[in-house]
Amino acid sequence: MFKTTIPFYNIQPQNEVYANELDQASYQIIHSGNYILGPYVEEFEEKFAQYTQRKHCISVGNGLEAISLTIRALDLDPKKNIITAANSFIASALGITLAGKNVDLVDCNPSYLFDTNDLKKINPENISAIIPVHLYGQMADMTQIRNWAESYSIPIIEDSAQAHGASRDDQTAGYKTAAATYSFYPTKNLGALGDAGCIVTDNEYLANHLKMLRNYGSIVKYEHDFLGTNSRMDALQAAFLTIKLKYLDEFNQARRKIAALYNERLASISNLSLPQVEIGSTHVFHQYVIEVNHRNELQKFLTEKGIATLIHYPIPIHQSKAYKSQLSHVRAPRTEKFASRILSLPIWPGMTEEMIEYICQSIQKFFKT
Repeated sequence: MFKTTIPFYNIQPQNEVYANELDQASYQIIHSGNYILGPYVEEFEEKFAQYTQRKHCISVGNGLEAISLTIRALDLDPKKNIITAANSFIASALGITLAGKNVDLVDCNPSYLFDTNDLKKINPENISAIIPVHLYGQMADMTQIRNWAESYSIPIIEDSAQAHGASRDDQTAGYKTAAATYSFYPTKNLGALGDAGCIVTDNEYLANHLKMLRNYGSIVKYEHDFLGTNSRMDALQAAFLTIKLKYLDEFNQARRKIAALYNERLASISNLSLPQVEIGSTHVFHQYVIEVNHRNELQKFLTEKGIATLIHYPIPIHQSKAYKSQLSHVRAPRTEKFASRILSLPIWPGMTEEMIEYICQSIQKFFKT
């Protein structure tokens, strides 16, 4: 039996794969004199744009600022609402608020993704933009969302913070939308060794505007065309991300293999719902989320067995203290139900089959006791 504690996430096995490359990049940058933006950042932007099949990549300080700066760059009607997912991390809503806009929420579907049916119940005249969230590693149904939004000329910003390398119907995030935003927080499928983020887009004007916004409203030093901010990627993180990008597909495949092992070993438990992969979706399993009665008891049981788990997310955005009064009108029954039933199991490249077997045996034992 596996006796060592299994962490929810362990970045070390991945870092060991490219440790020498990271060390060399660190040395080169320390002696280069280029620490903020510059050639290392430009190289990453070029390669990530190619990887995501978009024309432009604009690096920024983090995923939250990627959302807020994109909203600012689009110059949206301040009297209208921006719609995002009720069951996302609060950053999806906070990016809207920090850009000075009004937040509204839609519920999720049974796959935990942005519910297009709920979206269609909202009066389009009250919407200035839509931010669907590609949650847990799976893209929302962008074909349906685009078709509806385009009929009312409503721009779409895709929150892809959990979907590096994901696709749907052979399309990547940012396809025929205003932009897609990414976070490179260390535990993401493509994670920096610090904080970082970016926006990808096919719109050249938007890309140029974002480059100025992130750099004090300036392209030429000391010439400031408008009020910008400081949200620039540093060269060290850019170099690390360029190295790690080469391995992203390999590590995403490792996540899919782990998910397949979970599916195989947990399928016989009738009181447990496994992740649903929607038709046409390439899931990259940023999280492996199960749904279960007595979730808190199961989590405690697994903790006692040395297995770390997390809940993504225990408090829906509209029920958080930060937004409760502002979003008291929101009705999101699926989100609220899932918040009391979902549990994320460990999933990270480098997990052994022995670890997965121990986790699954522990879950099976819980249901037999």
